[in-house]
Amino acid sequence: VRRLGETASALQVRVQIQSLALSLADNLPSKARASLNRMSFRVGNRILVIDLDRITHFWSEDKVTFAATEEGGKYIADHSITDLEEKLGSKGFVRIHRATLVNLAFVDELHRWFGGRMLIRMKDKNQTKLTVSRVQARNLRDRLVL
Repeated sequence: VRRLGETASALQVRVQIQSLALSLADNLPSKARASLNRMSFRVGNRILVIDLDRITHFWSEDKVTFAATEEGGKYIADHSITDLEEKLGSKGFVRIHRATLVNLAFVDELHRWFGGRMLIRMKDKNQTKLTVSRVQARNLRDRLVL
């Protein structure tokens, strides 16, 4: 019975902390909120901060996640595609493949492809072409309201 009471009080404290954290997040100044729209990347001995609205897509190769910018830049990200999908889904990023996440603002063209897949051409310097998996094609059409 004593342990049950301790567990209940621990849960109450956790709920209070979560409530306080949400309240603090709602009251962040606009300058702090703007920083949530940026990502940092390590480049040699320096850290580069890039606005999310300049990132066209993220992709993974050999367990390393990369970010591509509209200017054609390529940066190594410290997060997995799954982590990025969770954090950036509300900011217009959608998964199109097991290893690819795109910024919908940079989708220029969609082409139907064989096997239920699709091909995307991005609005970037290189006009990058990315494959949308059959599984993610429906999700992409829903997000783009097609």
